[in-house]
Amino acid sequence: MLLLIVGSATGQQAWGADGVDRCAVRFVDRGRHLGLSYEGDAVREQADVVLLWMLAAARVDPDYADALFWQYDLANRLRRTDAAKVALNRYVTLQPDNALAMLRWLEFSLADRQTVESRIAFCGEQLERSPLPEVVADLRLKLARFHTGRGDQDKALEHAELAAAAVPHEAAALHMVMELRGDLRTDAGRIRLLLADIRANPADVQRIWRLGRQLARLSMHAEARVWFDHAVRLWPVVGDRPEPPLSWTLEAARSAFDGGLYEAVVDRLGILVEQSSSPMVSVLHVQALEKLGRTEEASAVRDQLKRYLSDNESALLAGENPLYAAEAAWFYLTAEPNVQQAGRFAEAAYTHGKQLRLARRVHGLAAAIAGDHETAKRVLPRMVSSDQWAAEALAAIYAQEGRVEDALASLRRAESLNFAGEAHARIVKRLTELGEKPLAKPEHSDVSALLGAFDETIVSFAAKPSEFLDLAVSCGDQPRAYGEPIACSLTLANTGAFAVTLGDGGMVSPTVLVSARLEHGAGMPDVARERYASIALDRRLTLMPGEKLTVHRTVDVGDGRALSRSRPALDVTLTFSFLLDPSIQLDGSWTSRLHRFQPVHAIVERKALSSSQLTPPAPSDGHERWSDWIEVVEAGSEQPATVNAMAAGLGSEDWAIRLMVVDTLAKRQGKVFAPVLKQLASDDPDALVRRLAKLHLTRLASSRGNALSR
Repeated sequence: MLLLIVGSATGQQAWGADGVDRCAVRFVDRGRHLGLSYEGDAVREQADVVLLWMLAAARVDPDYADALFWQYDLANRLRRTDAAKVALNRYVTLQPDNALAMLRWLEFSLADRQTVESRIAFCGEQLERSPLPEVVADLRLKLARFHTGRGDQDKALEHAELAAAAVPHEAAALHMVMELRGDLRTDAGRIRLLLADIRANPADVQRIWRLGRQLARLSMHAEARVWFDHAVRLWPVVGDRPEPPLSWTLEAARSAFDGGLYEAVVDRLGILVEQSSSPMVSVLHVQALEKLGRTEEASAVRDQLKRYLSDNESALLAGENPLYAAEAAWFYLTAEPNVQQAGRFAEAAYTHGKQLRLARRVHGLAAAIAGDHETAKRVLPRMVSSDQWAAEALAAIYAQEGRVEDALASLRRAESLNFAGEAHARIVKRLTELGEKPLAKPEHSDVSALLGAFDETIVSFAAKPSEFLDLAVSCGDQPRAYGEPIACSLTLANTGAFAVTLGDGGMVSPTVLVSARLEHGAGMPDVARERYASIALDRRLTLMPGEKLTVHRTVDVGDGRALSRSRPALDVTLTFSFLLDPSIQLDGSWTSRLHRFQPVHAIVERKALSSSQLTPPAPSDGHERWSDWIEVVEAGSEQPATVNAMAAGLGSEDWAIRLMVVDTLAKRQGKVFAPVLKQLASDDPDALVRRLAKLHLTRLASSRGNALSR
């Protein structure tokens, strides 16, 4: 199935709303139906037919915003830029509260202005007109970039700050502010930007983990633990495996150990000791248990690890797993000192995995402990800027050799890498022995203030989205007459206390997949049409607390129409299902990307076709009456009176009636109707009717156009 219309029009006046011509609504629905029904590869020809119905809808009702947005969307896809601009310009005039459309219109409008001065003036004019925060932020950001290009940094910063104020969670504006201020070079600046990224999309577990890592690098291990824990709790919800990577778990455990959070280490690694073959898990677990005075438990874990290393010694020494060999060496260097064993495993790790930092560290440290200072001095100097253990071991060698200045230089280069943990304690002790005063631990009060001001409940969104977001669907009055469009209102509401971002990179992808089921009853099986259409709730990029976004859309189009028009002699029950932010699973099923967010259902009672609905309209009747009747008879009435009434409609003075009749008879009669189509294609007084006749002639001549005849 080819979705020619993706579902991004958002002007939506509902079916039957005051002031909206029913025929115009039907024309848009007809176009959407065709776009969802096409098969084959004649995309341009098919899109032309869909576009024709959108043009017709806008002619019937010039204020019908839906038709104008579809015109823009299709013309833009067909690269008919001028037509797209005209339609979009009219649309935003009618629907100025559609932020997404306004942003697209701004891009079109700026592209037509050739100088920076004219673009700056245009953005200034639009700022006075638009109250939408997303549009204001975008305009301010554009102005900031224009002024940056002109070298006016002060003016650029002013606009960037106003952009960030308009949409506080917008990371792009904040990034520019910080770039212009130079804040990106500061620890607080980097933390602030990470928090903004997390606020924009708290389901991005990688960003949450990066924040924990950044805090650990600032020696804020207690604060880092909070964010590491957030990431670990969130991982089963958004990760691609049940548990986070082992490297994450070890990194968090090391940070907790350095920060003296030994209970956290035990809690984090206790289960993994039985499940993981990584020696480092046991090493950290043993060390944390010993710090807590739980020596018997530590001995049990130590003995278990020694048995594992003994059983796998040959394989590790042969280089089958250089990382585990390095971790084994670390065990014999720290938790179970054994110079000979440490050296053997360190040599294997370095030989087969010298690209691993731990392998280089244990190789250098084992050499230093064994008295092989030449090897240590060959390996360790390249690590002193990133590894406190290496820096302290090298400094010890230099001190023994009387090279005090070199020892101090090594210690100073690594001292600020981490102001906590055993390696730092060794550096402090060594500096003191050499008569130097260690650096004081930075307070990072600015970072603490940023963390304290951040609402961490945002991180709960990914795990419990239904507590912050609600999708409601209403399908209006019941029951529906046969052939009457089934229009539903979809309302997305922010029920939380913080902004919810929509779209790419946001918290929610505002797309809804529609499915339908017909309950036959009387012992007959139900019939379902799965995921036959999509609806985009894309009027805004952000929903502020308490805000709602409502979209009206006819849902019995495409395969859904086959259900709504089936069994005309009976009253039937239709159940429509709406799945927000859909995602396909490995088993082929579909679910919401939002954790445990359930589809919303709406039940519609449709009445049987009444005989009065088949009464043909008179040629003098208006196009609304004709559109009602044609929608009914297109479902399958083959009575001669129907065809005769259709033919009478060809003589109507109303171009909209002729357009509907041409379309219906061409699809129903096929090549028999071709001579009439040829005459209409050249002689009909209306351009749209002539165009439709030509398109049907093309279809009849092509084997690829059969879908239109359905």
